[in-house]
Amino acid sequence: MKRTGIVWFRSDLRLHDNEALHEAIHACDQVIPVYVFEPIFLEKSKRFGMPRMGINRLRFLIESVENLRENIRQRGNELLIRVGPAEDIIFDLAQQFRTSWVFCNRERTRDEVNIQDRLEKKLWSIGQEMRFSRGKMTYYTQDLPFPITQTPDSFATFKKEVENFITVRPPLATPKTIPALAEQTIEAGEIPDPAYLLEGVVMATAQSEIRGGETQGIARLEEFASGSKGIRMYDAWRDGLDDKTSLISAYLSNGSLSPKKVYEAVCTRKDRRFGDDSTRFFNVLMWRDFLRLMGKKHGDKIFQPGGTNGIVRQDLVEDWSSFETWRKGQTGVPVIDACMRKLNSTGFISNRARKLVSSYLINDLSVSWLMGAEYFESVLIDYDPCSNYGNWNYAAGVDSDTYSEVVLNIGSQAKKLDPDASFTRKWAKEYRSFSSNQIQQLYDRAEMAI
Repeated sequence: MKRTGIVWFRSDLRLHDNEALHEAIHACDQVIPVYVFEPIFLEKSKRFGMPRMGINRLRFLIESVENLRENIRQRGNELLIRVGPAEDIIFDLAQQFRTSWVFCNRERTRDEVNIQDRLEKKLWSIGQEMRFSRGKMTYYTQDLPFPITQTPDSFATFKKEVENFITVRPPLATPKTIPALAEQTIEAGEIPDPAYLLEGVVMATAQSEIRGGETQGIARLEEFASGSKGIRMYDAWRDGLDDKTSLISAYLSNGSLSPKKVYEAVCTRKDRRFGDDSTRFFNVLMWRDFLRLMGKKHGDKIFQPGGTNGIVRQDLVEDWSSFETWRKGQTGVPVIDACMRKLNSTGFISNRARKLVSSYLINDLSVSWLMGAEYFESVLIDYDPCSNYGNWNYAAGVDSDTYSEVVLNIGSQAKKLDPDASFTRKWAKEYRSFSSNQIQQLYDRAEMAI
């Protein structure tokens, strides 16, 4: 009797360095690849009622799933597409095809954990098992010099204990073939219309150049790693407002790119070492790992008002009027409005832009950081639970680190990052007739008023 396994793709929408897929191919004679669009991640949130996934992120996800299906077809198999609760859909497939195992990437945040736990219990009832894999981090968890529960709460300490002592494992190769069902046929399923998934919302015209999928991600990675306009300029460009950085984060967030593959391409090849730029980029990969470990260690605390340190800031309130002016880019602060309008249009803003708008929401408007974090969850195409909420913990000073520099002077930052106001005029059209000096005077007046 042939052994059949299901590979449940989650936030690992790739064929390269996919441990679950790799194990399934080696353990089974037949593999059934499946992706499920989960209703819970397309609904409105329970806390503030914001859409959990907005148009731009959904578009990027759909493009990634489409590309995954095409890549699987090229290797002799088919990606099944379904919409509904994964614990029911995967269980039904397991029963129908009498599979031996369900292979998937283990997730660590609340909703994802609840889904995989419910599925695992159902599979136990029919004598089947889930085989969990890892693939979200640059480092392999088992290689770390401490258990997850003892991960240092300070990034500096984490970096010191890991950076020069732990080796990043090489990524797994892309399989040449994926063995399909030999005799039985099964309906592949259509990728659903975005308007259906988002209850009638019509997809807007994309303004971002970032397109989803493993193929696009690898192309972007190769372009970035070449050094001409990528890693060679990373240290100089990362703190800018324009999209001149790697633009790789979106591919990492839904798993179209493996962090180990990114590390291999950028940080290890002798002909592609670029000194401080390569080091700075590796620090960002380490920061991403650190935030994921904080999510694993502290669990739901990263989603709570007091963050991982448990101290609730009493000065921050649920002020919907101020939040809406921030969300719409109508604060009257030129650079903040420009950043937010770019975010709303494209689903992406740079790391420095995120720091600016989060600092302004928290420290200038005194609005709950959770409102900002939830809005970012909705609109960012590179949303990742641990990265997003971990960074907002940091911005609000409710993380467990002993030092967080979170208060930014918006005027001085605008003068430094957008000295000719070209970014501001591009995204906030009411300032297009203003000179850079006139725009800077607006910040000066605001500071004098304070």
